[in-house]
Amino acid sequence: MLERALVVASGAALLSRTPSLVPRTPQDQALISAGAGLMGGASGLVAEGALAVLGRGVPGGRKGATVLLGGFAAGALAWAAARSRRDRAAAAADTVARVLLAAGPGGEVALSAYGRLPSQQRRDLAGKVWTTGLAAVTAIAALRQKLAEPRDLVKSSIRYEFLGSVSGGEGSLLPLAGIDREGRKFLGNAVPGSRIEALVGGSAVDPIRVFAGLESAETPAERARLAVSELERLGGLERSRILFLCPTGSGNVNPIAVEAEELLSRGDVASVAVQYSHLRSIRARRHLKRARETWRLLLEELARRLDALPPERRPEVAVYGESLGAQVVADALFEGGAHLLIALNIARGALFGVPFAGTQKLLAIRRRGEPEPDGLGVFADLEDLVALPDEKRQRIRYLLFTHAEDPVANFSGSRLLWERPRWLEPEGRHPRLPTRMRWLPGITFLQVLFDVKNGTSFTPQFEAYAHDYRLELPTLLRVAFGHEDVSDEQLAAIEGATARSAVVQADREARARSGPRAR
Repeated sequence: MLERALVVASGAALLSRTPSLVPRTPQDQALISAGAGLMGGASGLVAEGALAVLGRGVPGGRKGATVLLGGFAAGALAWAAARSRRDRAAAAADTVARVLLAAGPGGEVALSAYGRLPSQQRRDLAGKVWTTGLAAVTAIAALRQKLAEPRDLVKSSIRYEFLGSVSGGEGSLLPLAGIDREGRKFLGNAVPGSRIEALVGGSAVDPIRVFAGLESAETPAERARLAVSELERLGGLERSRILFLCPTGSGNVNPIAVEAEELLSRGDVASVAVQYSHLRSIRARRHLKRARETWRLLLEELARRLDALPPERRPEVAVYGESLGAQVVADALFEGGAHLLIALNIARGALFGVPFAGTQKLLAIRRRGEPEPDGLGVFADLEDLVALPDEKRQRIRYLLFTHAEDPVANFSGSRLLWERPRWLEPEGRHPRLPTRMRWLPGITFLQVLFDVKNGTSFTPQFEAYAHDYRLELPTLLRVAFGHEDVSDEQLAAIEGATARSAVVQADREARARSGPRAR
């Protein structure tokens, strides 16, 4: 019994080394292999138990039981194949049948080969299993440290030169005392108008930025009211565009997105963000209800203020969401319907790296039969977007852009344990997906789970890949927010500037970790 578990566990651990969406470290591979080995060992034990029970009641003993188990699994596969691919019962039956075939008849073949190995090689195989387990124990400690909440006092020690056009200064309704590390980073990286002029030419103004933190007020409604009042105090209602950015769980707003829009608009934009959580996105999902409430309250408050202005003086309202921030917007639209865009005066929108749950909500809106907003564009590859004829590209006002290989978008949770996802089916497979990646029951779940972790751990080096959209953001926002007056040469300069800013910020944070007085 234990030999079958060992053999099947070894096979599962070996299969776990196949490629997935994102490259992984040896530590991650040790954890994935250990998890796959445990699942393989468990299936081996189940198959061994089933064969032992069946062997006592069928002709031929163990051999007959193996044939019977194989026949049962083959029948289940045939039944599942005749059903709809989206039938969950059929998907579960297909998975169980495949596991039984691998651990039962497949395990018999593997056991026969294992029995012919010299005793030393068998001991070596067992030793490798134990070594993988020990490596996993060490890797767990490293993983816990990696996923720990960031130390607020470290990044809060970074000193920024705040422009007079951002919240937090003298007379601000949102003092810096109530703003944590992410809010300070958001406010401290506003691009001075003089730098914008030097980079893209022409005249420019200092952009406006407003951030309301969790400590700025007790309730989402009060934070939304203060944010809009601060926006009005700083002159944000007099800019051509107000950009509302929905943060990720920790309150982070992709700094490249804000900087790119400020450069593209020559500073004629007021950006506002309101925090709804201080946790990493993986834990902040518990605060999604508060996030949706915050998103809607701010836009409703902003709409009330804008309605008091003459139509010709009202700025355009645009929304931006990335990763968990994009899911917040998708959830809000699902609750309120696509007509919410009109009700809240949202003229333009950009959602990037939409998580799986958010995509399902957007698809559900379509299934309800609601009309899609005019100017909607959905893309997974920048080349396809850029290749559009000018007339079609200029009509885009709401842009959904998510890489086909983005693990955040592809991780469907526990369903990956037993159901092959649509994006890994042979038909219609996107060319951006790794060619050697295949769905393996249980194992793919572990692989993509770690892909999510690794795909959201950014370095200063930009990659237009997986969950990293920083390299493409200037081009994407030029399309989504209608900056047709920006030339290709200016766009290239903006791309270079945002890349340099990422290096500067990374250096600030590295120095902050080495001393509390770092700038």
